[in-house]
Amino acid sequence: MGRNAKPIELVLLNGKSHKTKKEIEHRKQHEIKPPKNRIESPEWLCDVAKKEWDEIQGDLIELGLLSNIDVNQLAIYCDAYAKYIDATGKINKFGLVIKHTNKSGATNVVTNPHVQIAGKYADLINKFSNEFGLTPSSRAKIAIPKKEEREKSEFEQKFGDL
Repeated sequence: MGRNAKPIELVLLNGKSHKTKKEIEHRKQHEIKPPKNRIESPEWLCDVAKKEWDEIQGDLIELGLLSNIDVNQLAIYCDAYAKYIDATGKINKFGLVIKHTNKSGATNVVTNPHVQIAGKYADLINKFSNEFGLTPSSRAKIAIPKKEEREKSEFEQKFGDL
């Protein structure tokens, strides 16, 4: 399996393309551009998840990183965020370790199960944060390079940008 395909605009923004101008134009004309007219938080999100949605969806739309078909992916991120908050709240309340009495009546000190739950949702949050450019390093990968203005050479003036 190779790398995931990137939209041509993202490839061009990164400045790394081995494609000809004809190939680039073909991709631009034929690449799917999903609509952005129904971007709403799903009904099933809890209050904490909806608050996170409201915090970030506008910025993602403005950056062109959210469309109708991305709604469920963002909802999963927001749901994971809410569950992470819940699990860490229970860790803060009960501690990293708890006392557990087994069936035979022996009491042991064990890791609070919410530690594992928080870790699971932290991993999901990191995954989706990278997908949506919500971390500094993921944004750096899609940063728009500043184009330097320069005078066209005599060749470029006569024959254009071949």
